[in-house]
Amino acid sequence: YVPAPLPLPEPTPEPVLAAGGFLQATVTVAVEGEAFVSQHVGDLDTELARLFLAEVASNLEEFLQVQPRVVAVDIHPDYPSRLWGERLAASRGGEVLAVQHHLAHAAAVLGEHRAFPREGQEAAAITLDGTGYGEDGTAWGGELLALSGDLRWWRLGSLQPLPLLGGEAAVREPFRVAVAALACAGEEKLAWELFPRERERLEKLVPLVKNPWPLASGAGRVFEAAGAILGLGEVNRYEGEQALRLEAVASLWRGPAKPWPHLQELVQEPVLRSDGLLVELAKKRLAGLSRRRLAAEFHASFAWLLTALAERVFAGRRLVACGGGCMVNRLLRSFLQRELEARGFTVLFPEKLPAGDGGLSYGQAVVAAVALARGTRPVFQGGGPCA
Repeated sequence: YVPAPLPLPEPTPEPVLAAGGFLQATVTVAVEGEAFVSQHVGDLDTELARLFLAEVASNLEEFLQVQPRVVAVDIHPDYPSRLWGERLAASRGGEVLAVQHHLAHAAAVLGEHRAFPREGQEAAAITLDGTGYGEDGTAWGGELLALSGDLRWWRLGSLQPLPLLGGEAAVREPFRVAVAALACAGEEKLAWELFPRERERLEKLVPLVKNPWPLASGAGRVFEAAGAILGLGEVNRYEGEQALRLEAVASLWRGPAKPWPHLQELVQEPVLRSDGLLVELAKKRLAGLSRRRLAAEFHASFAWLLTALAERVFAGRRLVACGGGCMVNRLLRSFLQRELEARGFTVLFPEKLPAGDGGLSYGQAVVAAVALARGTRPVFQGGGPCA
């Protein structure tokens, strides 16, 4: 609830303004030991929304009687919130602190639960969403991260990056991701059985799945592709529609939802091969199995495989923060919690904040406060060939 405060891991030596992301935007002002998240601003795709973001920030600063010189922003070079934050910091003679998207998601969950690592400690995180700008310039969104108390952090594992066949069109038309995934696995025949009407316009693009299309490791893209494979819809009329439909259909299944155990080979450290999971779903769909059952078993299998990868790459790190927009999926959360806890992990989920980008500004503020208090800055350490 706004303006109820949230804790910071350490009191910030000076006030911080965090500008948030692009979708479901909020801003956060951190003062001393507390962070104040604004009301929902919305997507920053219009000039009116961007003006409202600045107005909300100004009102929050006035309410708290501060004017921060340190502004935390997303590392995406074209986010309107970043460009606005940079201009604001420059006008105040201040500092811009850039925080990677999924690091902010992880920090938001850890901060809310007062579990952010102290100096000399580490925590792990699983962040699942549609898209966040990665340190390598590609679109991330299915990440297994580790974070230390001195703000060094690692990308230890990820979902397999899949080609966005047709670029941005693949976000609006998830069947394109499904076709690309099946083609990556050498199963173009399955793609045309499932999407015969799209064959004429996509067949010439399939040989190019590894070039020149952008790659994305987002879990949201995988779940949307699964929805398209099950025939729940080929187009997203709003953000994440096919993923939401997949969860809704899965929740109608009243039988057991068991993982597909023969897919263990898809866990190829440090990557979970999403194409193989979608191939298995396509084969079972074409065999005529119940859509409700397949949707439920897809959720269970995804959680089981992701946990198997986490067990390999997280080593001795047993505290796992789970954040990102996909965590609004209650079924996925329940399966993931069950699998992680069965392997001895302590699992944290968002509670007071949105799992998605509405909580991003708070995560940025947490990182900035720790950076100022501990005299450090976030430093990406790599972590493995996840791309």
